Amino acid sequence: MKCHYVVLGVDRSASDGDIKRAYRRLALQYHPDKNQDNVEACTRLFTAVQQAYEVLSDPQERAWCVCVCVLRLPEEASILRLGDRESMLA
Repeated sequence: MKCHYVVLGVDRSASDGDIKRAYRRLALQYHPDKNQDNVEACTRLFTAVQQAYEVLSDPQERAWCVCVCVLRLPEEASILRLGDRESMLA
């Protein structure tokens, strides 16, 4: 399971508005209709972005996600700093 905060590229302290803006930006960026040259990879990324938003937009799910993300490996934290979502989701 990937950390939803990593997928959306937001901090754990992000507001609901920050999460929504990140979701909309990434959904447009990775939408399969906008990336005809790489539909399969973009579909996978788009689905991950949708799932992350579903979890983080629900207060109860978000509280659970915070607990799980705190236990993530240090390698994932370095990927978050690098902003390399594609390699994280591959």
